[in-house]
This record gives sequence, C-alpha cells and structure tokens, in this order.
Amino acid sequence: MKNITGMAAAAAIAAAAGFIIFAAVQSVKEKNDTNVPAFEKENDRSSVQSESSRVKENDGSSAQSESSHVKDTADRQLDLDTEKMAQAYRSGDLSGLTDDEKLVLDRAAELLDEIITDDMDDFEKELAVHDMLVERCTYDKKALGVFGGHSLNADNAYGALFNGEAICGGYSQSFKLLTEMLGFQCDIISGTNDEGEEHAWDLISINGERYYVDVTWDDPVPDNGGLVSHEFYNVTEDKMRDTGHIWKSSEDLAVRDIKHSFPSCTLREVGSYSELAEAVSAAIAANDDSVHVVFSDDLGITIGDDIYEETYPELYEDYLRPLEWEFSQYYLVYMAELADSGNCLSIYLV
Repeated sequence: MKNITGMAAAAAIAAAAGFIIFAAVQSVKEKNDTNVPAFEKENDRSSVQSESSRVKENDGSSAQSESSHVKDTADRQLDLDTEKMAQAYRSGDLSGLTDDEKLVLDRAAELLDEIITDDMDDFEKELAVHDMLVERCTYDKKALGVFGGHSLNADNAYGALFNGEAICGGYSQSFKLLTEMLGFQCDIISGTNDEGEEHAWDLISINGERYYVDVTWDDPVPDNGGLVSHEFYNVTEDKMRDTGHIWKSSEDLAVRDIKHSFPSCTLREVGSYSELAEAVSAAIAANDDSVHVVFSDDLGITIGDDIYEETYPELYEDYLRPLEWEFSQYYLVYMAELADSGNCLSIYLV
C-alpha cells in the first residue's frame, strides 16, 4: 500500500486544502446547480413531537389514488416550503400544506422513523440525517452530463428523498427539512465554488453553536456505496472558504466553533497499536472514512501541526506502517487536525 510521507508529499496534501479527495469532480458537480432556493430562519422552534407518526393525506383518498399522485408529482416541477413543512410536522397541523408538501413530508417522516432513536443526542441525530442522505442519494446523472441542466426536481427534497438523485439544492433542502423536523434551526446558504459556479450548503445550529454542512461535497462521484465522508460535516467558516466555498457573510455570523465537529465528537484515545487498529476497524464498521485519535500520555506521542514522517519516525515505524499492512485494502492518508481538546491524528481511508 502506498503511503503519503515526506515533506514534498505532505505539502501536496496541504495544498489539497483540507483533504478534498474528490475535488477533481466537485466543479463538475456544481456546474449545473442553478436556481438554488433560499430560505429565512425558522422563528418557531417548538419541541419535536413525541411520536414520529407518518404524515397521511387527510382527504380520504385510497392507496391507489395516492400512488397516482406520486406519479403525477414526478412529472412536474415542485415548489416546496420546507420550513412550513417542518413546522407542520412538529405541530401536527397539516392544514396549511399543499398535497405535494404532504407527500414529501410523509416520505421524510418515514425516513426519520428508520434512522432516529430515542437514545440519540443532538449530534447523533444530525449525523444520522447526514449519513442517510449520503448513503441513499447520488448526484444527479443528468447534471454530470455534457449537455448541462438537471433532472426534474433534482434541486429539491422530492428528488433526493423519492428519486435518490439530487444536485446541491436537493441535498441542502433535504438536510434542512429533516433536521428542522427534529427541532434544529437550519438555513440554506447560497453561494458559488471557486470557479464561480452556483452552489448551496447548510448552516445548522446545535446546542447554541453554528456549523456549516455540505452534504453534496461529502457524497463522492461516482457514488461508490462505500465509506461516508465527513470532511464537510459541522465545519468552520475558515474550512469552507479554504476549500472553495464563496459567499457573503458578516463578521458577527462567523462560524468558528469546533465542539461538535466530526473529529471532536468521534475522538478516541489509544494506548497501543492494537487499540489504534481497533479504532480503524470500528470506523469501517460504522461506514466512516476517517478515524481521529490522540495517544495516551504514557506513549509520549503529542501531535503538533503536521504529521510528517521525519517529524514522527517512531510513530510511523511502530503504528502507521503496521496499520498500512493490516488495512492494505485502503490507501491511508494522515493529517494533524484540530479537535475540541487539541490536535489529533486523523487517518483517512481512501
């Protein structure tokens, strides 16, 4: 297995601006992301309903007519107010929703029933929504084509939740809908990538702190059905700007907190090689593409601002080289990253 070591290779990783393994395809992914919807902040953050019951059409129609409605909906472009839909879900009052909105809300409620349990904390609920979208949805194939454009409803939650294909508007609107149904405050941010092509992502509030989430860029192209990336999950403004996200924001809305970043919330302390290998195995079992660890004090391994082999020869010899042999089915990339408790070793499995 190849390993990225040495000053020159490490500099190449740093130049990749935060380990964007799929950066080569992101420009293609966003080329046709047009007409991205924008939404205002939610004013009513009422509590989540204790029962996650399925939302039903209340016009007394049969299952056959409901199926006809699904087919009819698939043949036209939808206009969904996801903020209103989430409020209706939490209040139980669906009277203000259109039939299309009820249909999509019903599907969203079904998916939440599948992935959310009562014992989850807020981070786990948000993570479950993110990972479900990455695993179930693929980037719209038409948008990747040479002729441009995108498939019908790929820019909204219907395309993502029913068809399993979306562009950034569909990913971000679905994430907003599902998290707001769970009681989070979530806003869609409209901007561009560094090539000037339109793009959208989310800004979510969790336990009083704001974080950026780009589900689109966490979903690889082509969709490999493998490990889930969390490179753009609960990240700071600096991370987003360093990786080609461009938008207007004021200083008082700057996002700098890392308490609920993926490295912070999944950080593990290891005291031996076997524990490090167990951490990697656990990540693979959870379909995560990264492992974030610190070493116990007795090992004397403190992670600085880099993870070059010449800086940590014993770390490479005693831990990272054996790791490469044991997990030879993956290409391992090592980085020093900042977690809430300080710098950690991040291992990415490619």
